[in-house]
Amino acid sequence: MRCFSLRDALLLAPAALMLAACGGAPREGLDSATQEDSTLGTSEAGLSASLSCSRTSATTITCTATPTSGVAPFTYLWGQNGYLYVEDFSYSSTMNEGSATRTYYCDELPPGTPPSERIKPKFQLRDATGATTGTYLSADWYYCY
Repeated sequence: MRCFSLRDALLLAPAALMLAACGGAPREGLDSATQEDSTLGTSEAGLSASLSCSRTSATTITCTATPTSGVAPFTYLWGQNGYLYVEDFSYSSTMNEGSATRTYYCDELPPGTPPSERIKPKFQLRDATGATTGTYLSADWYYCY
């Protein structure tokens, strides 16, 4: 049996409204459909994910996001929180679309040099209904040496 999708709702809603305007479908049938779809675009739709990050070389950190529930296709949004030591400056980047895996890069510094920066990757997931998760933060800060 085929499941009712968002595309079906977008195609059928104008027809249902026309029927109601012409005395066709009873109004209570339309109200119940609206109540069922009230979770679209909210985290109540059951969207969740996991985030795993690790240092893959002296200059790279690779993170992978895995949806654990929600409606495909997914949009992956990535950013980072950071601290620049020389400037004594904390920042939080904007979220940008990407794939399920994101690599963060550090400048390679001479051996023995103190870290220039530390970063904490962050991630959000959006599904086909428009629901978006809260922000997932890496468990660790990664230092750029």
